[in-house]
Amino acid sequence: MPSYKTLTINTTTEYVDFIRENCKPEDVLFRGQHVDKPLLPKITRLDLKEPTFDAEQKMMREFKRRVVPLLSVQPKSSWDWLAIASMYIQLNSLDHQRRMKRLRDIMQQQGMPIPIPNEDSNSRTAGDPNRETRDKRN
Repeated sequence: MPSYKTLTINTTTEYVDFIRENCKPEDVLFRGQHVDKPLLPKITRLDLKEPTFDAEQKMMREFKRRVVPLLSVQPKSSWDWLAIASMYIQLNSLDHQRRMKRLRDIMQQQGMPIPIPNEDSNSRTAGDPNRETRDKRN
């Protein structure tokens, strides 16, 4: 069994210095944002029609109602429920990304325009590089 050295870090500066001196960039995970704005949960950045707390409570009630039949064990605490919801969101997001990649691959194989949202999102062919050519023919 490997032995580990204990190090006491008392300040953020000591922590940052330790990371710089002892970790390779590919070993450090980043979870944050690349813009200088307040670091807030995604739900607080949504345009909700109700207070954030109420929306969170409503979403959690709905999540519990829908997921109970899929669980083999019943969560015992709010922390259990939050862990399950977090894992569900991560897995669902990965599944969605795979479906979208597969859809793009199929569209590309069929020579179909791949819709890419941009300023002209009202157009049915927004992001289609052949749109101008097609529009000129019509």
